[in-house]
Amino acid sequence: MKDEQVRIVGLVVAAVLTAFVVSVYVNQPQIISETLAGIGLAQVDREAFERGRDLFHQDEFVAARLEFERADPSRADAKTQFYTAYSYYREGCGFFRQNDELLEEGLEPVERAIARATDGDFPGDDRDIDLKTPEALKEEIEARIGFSLPRRCK
Repeated sequence: MKDEQVRIVGLVVAAVLTAFVVSVYVNQPQIISETLAGIGLAQVDREAFERGRDLFHQDEFVAARLEFERADPSRADAKTQFYTAYSYYREGCGFFRQNDELLEEGLEPVERAIARATDGDFPGDDRDIDLKTPEALKEEIEARIGFSLPRRCK
């Protein structure tokens, strides 16, 4: 090979490797938990989940959502996402006034719960929850958005 051909091949190889490195850097998961969730190895912090559920039962919905976020930072656990959505639902619907923005915020986590749900994720033994599945919760949230007359939350 001539000296000029070696330089051209080297330049092409360097450009391809640079493009690959830039591509990996741009598309990298933002946190390790996203990577673990992507391959099915994400773990839920059960203590944070239980703290969140206790706060949920005390109608401390903002604090409950913070605990659920700590419990499931990758947003991969169906049950945690269900409770997150339910907290938006409970906070958003009121007897005298409802907040459609909060109700709409609940649609994203309920969609994640639906996508990740398996049999046994949603036991019917929770004393404060009337809507037992993510599908039922989604249906109720969608029915409430834009509804002008207040109704009791389930």
